[in-house]
Amino acid sequence: MGTVTCSVLVGISHQNYSGIIPEYILNLWENDRPAWVLRKISQESRFEDHKMNTEDSAIV
Repeated sequence: MGTVTCSVLVGISHQNYSGIIPEYILNLWENDRPAWVLRKISQESRFEDHKMNTEDSAIV
């Protein structure tokens, strides 16, 4: 198992507040071989806790 050293939320600005509406999360995993992993945050996963995102992609 690896450890997430850094997480970055990527998205668009919210029209009424100073926050963002996240669309992606970028994690830096450190294990035997460090890797950046980009995951798309789907609208459905915000409401369904048990839904798995199978579209993970490693960025090297």
